[in-house]
Amino acid sequence: MTNFCSQCGTQMNVATEFCSFCGTRGGGAPSEKKKGKSPILVTCLGCGCTAVVGFVLMIVMVLILVSGSMSTAAKEDYYTIGNDRVASVKLALGEVRTITGLGSSITNGVTKIEYKYQVLGNQQGNEMSKYVTYLVDQDGFSHAGDIDFSTPTGKGQVERPSVDDGYVVVMQFEYDKDGYTIIITRTKGEATPQTPAEETTPQAVHQPADPPLDVITE
Repeated sequence: MTNFCSQCGTQMNVATEFCSFCGTRGGGAPSEKKKGKSPILVTCLGCGCTAVVGFVLMIVMVLILVSGSMSTAAKEDYYTIGNDRVASVKLALGEVRTITGLGSSITNGVTKIEYKYQVLGNQQGNEMSKYVTYLVDQDGFSHAGDIDFSTPTGKGQVERPSVDDGYVVVMQFEYDKDGYTIIITRTKGEATPQTPAEETTPQAVHQPADPPLDVITE
């Protein structure tokens, strides 16, 4: 014959003097009052241990929500900032990258979104170079300064006019050995693209020399 601990509800044998789970002496079915206040318990058939189901379910739900939001951010083709859409890393590279951080803020009318991607190895600069090339060739951005992604760490910036008059969308990039950060800012202003360094020095214009004067001899 079996009974239940009056303290925690663990299944007990009548001959058992102490509860194997909480150590309470004696058996007897728990009162209705205690049953109502006790957490949801389930007894493992293999070892007789108990688990708090409510707590476990709560943890599982939190993990599902977090992983779901991270996956959505990592797989989207466009980043949305205000009324503007910007091609994402996933769209430019054709591959999903793991997002390790995501944040956004609006301060004094300036909207900022920050994405942190985990990219281990030595592909950070190569991927950023491909991404910037895509933004310039396919998404209407222009270089806002010199960009060099050939070193182990680097940063750069591109920008374009917003779909809303009087605003500009700025993309900033920073990377190191662990991955890269993309910061998108939408603020009031005008895009002021710059010419890459190798094109900033105009070529000298060579004027043809005056033709030699004919020497007239008599």
